[in-house]
Amino acid sequence: MVDLHCLKLELCVKLTVISSLKEKRSISKSLMNFLKKKHNISIIEHNNNDSKKFLCFLISAVSRERDYLLSLIENLEIDINIFTGFEVISEEYDIF
Repeated sequence: MVDLHCLKLELCVKLTVISSLKEKRSISKSLMNFLKKKHNISIIEHNNNDSKKFLCFLISAVSRERDYLLSLIENLEIDINIFTGFEVISEEYDIF
């Protein structure tokens, strides 16, 4: 029997120079598609949907190795910063 670990991650990004919710949605969709393809994760936009200052994601992933999931968190933060230029301001995760 193989043990699998599941990651539940909530990331919030502080947005700067966003002038409209339409612009935020465009950035959100592009970023979600990029992260899905690169990291094979499930991701949804969550919380603060009507805010132009914050963008929050709920992310899940499954792996046989806990260490892989921990490194995935770091890689996601790096990729978000590189892709958007915005800073991840909060991260909460559970691995079970």
